This record gives sequence, structure tokens and C-alpha cells, in this order.
Amino acid sequence: MAVVLTDRDGGQKRMFVGERHAGETWSCVVGEQDDVVVDAEGWATFRTLGGRLSVYLPETTADALEHDRELHRIVRETAEDTEEMRA
Repeated sequence: MAVVLTDRDGGQKRMFVGERHAGETWSCVVGEQDDVVVDAEGWATFRTLGGRLSVYLPETTADALEHDRELHRIVRETAEDTEEMRA
């Protein structure tokens, strides 16, 4: 899991997720960011918008969790809480 959080301007953070993830696509499951691809050395650049939270998971993990009702509830509540904090 990769998490990017900012209380100001949006930005990006280059993170090492491990060589075993090389070539994988990671999906943003909380936030509104595009997918990222992990490079051959295990690094990827993850982004977030200003005052927001972005959470990325390997695409295969995100797909497996897609039908998990509890995850969807948590994601909705987190998004609502984030919006309330921004207001």
C-alpha cells in the first residue's frame, strides 16, 4: 500500500515498493489519481491533490477487494471525512 497525504498543495512522492512489484500497475482506491506503473527497480511516483489523501494498491489487490462491502463503506466515509476537513 502507498499512501500520500497533504494538508496544502498537491504533489507527488517517489516511493520504493519493492522489486517484486516491478511492472505492476497500482490503482488509486481513495482519491482521484491515475494509475501508476512500478519501474524495473521497484520505484513509482504517487500523486495527490491539494489537501487530500490518496491510497494506492496493486491493481490485482484493488480488483480482489472491489466487491468487499466493508471496504466500500470505509472508502465512502473516508472521502466524506476528507471533504468535511477541507470545508
